[in-house]
Amino acid sequence: VKYEVLPIAPCFDAFRETLASTFAGLTEDLTEENIQARIRGTLLMAISNKTGWLVLTTGNKSETAVGYSTLYGDLAGGFAPLKDVYKTLVYELARWRNDREPEAPVIPERIITRAPSAELRPDQTDQDSLPPYDVLDRIICGLMEQNRSAGSLVAEGLPADAVAQVLRLMRVAEYKRQQAPVGPNITARAFGHDWRQPVTTAFREHIAQVDTEAEDRAVARQHAKGKQTARERIDSLLDPGSFLEIGRYSGSGAGDKARPSGVVTGFG
Repeated sequence: VKYEVLPIAPCFDAFRETLASTFAGLTEDLTEENIQARIRGTLLMAISNKTGWLVLTTGNKSETAVGYSTLYGDLAGGFAPLKDVYKTLVYELARWRNDREPEAPVIPERIITRAPSAELRPDQTDQDSLPPYDVLDRIICGLMEQNRSAGSLVAEGLPADAVAQVLRLMRVAEYKRQQAPVGPNITARAFGHDWRQPVTTAFREHIAQVDTEAEDRAVARQHAKGKQTARERIDSLLDPGSFLEIGRYSGSGAGDKARPSGVVTGFG
């Protein structure tokens, strides 16, 4: 895989200088972090325009659900291959890929073992802002794919504050999801046609006592109709035969000139 490192520090310094008078007297905050992400997105789109390559966005289902992304930054691109893949499954897939070639792993071990981070400030980790991904994914899956209520997830043992946080983030992130690139659907319910919410709404779901037995019966009826659970779907996806390999391609005729001749991505 061809790669090169493009420094963003000169661009970032130029932005800060340009905005110095406008931001005078204001402390640095999330604004400066998002500028860095948007510089990366601009560089990737410039490469795409120049070469005809397609920019792949790297956001996964977990991040998409709670809006853990930057418009015109890591959301910039033309295709999102991980759009419907939970973060925990991303790690499983990485290990699955390395297990195919244990003598020469394709993905460096440090990528898998280090704390996930957007790398926009020193010592930043995703868990500064979000629940641990194993908890986050259980909540998202319960709400989306199992039609569970917030109350039943709490009754099951998930932290009430985490469930409430995810509910709020999923609601307010709809405006980002409607501007995100397209991608493949692999789970029982994906963002898009399967799951839409109003961009603005006064509706709020409260975590209350629920009849968990009734909910379990409803889930069982849905499963009996032939719908796979999330874990069953994930297990089936780990079958090597389920994967499609996306690589470079190009057209040869005049009608093919608009087709991408490769792919480019730059967010980790």
